[in-house]
Amino acid sequence: MDVSLIVSNILNPPVLAFFLGMLAVLLKSALEIPPPLPKLFSLYLLFAIKFKSGVELVKSGINQEVILTLLAAILMACVVLCLYIFYLKGKT
Repeated sequence: MDVSLIVSNILNPPVLAFFLGMLAVLLKSALEIPPPLPKLFSLYLLFAIKFKSGVELVKSGINQEVILTLLAAILMACVVLCLYIFYLKGKT
């Protein structure tokens, strides 16, 4: 296994932020994030994930494996949505 790949993944800003959050919880820190920042962080993560996946998709090209993966993701999203709807209808 390539150690440089592991180091580059660990030093990725979203991963570092995740570990900082875990450390803050474990140490019972009073670390607070101002209210507008979580929305900014979530938007940044969504854009970063979409951009990176788009770049990788252009590199690899669209083949049968990519199409099956996309279809599986769409199917799982629909199943979770349906289960959630049934769960909420049972709550009322």
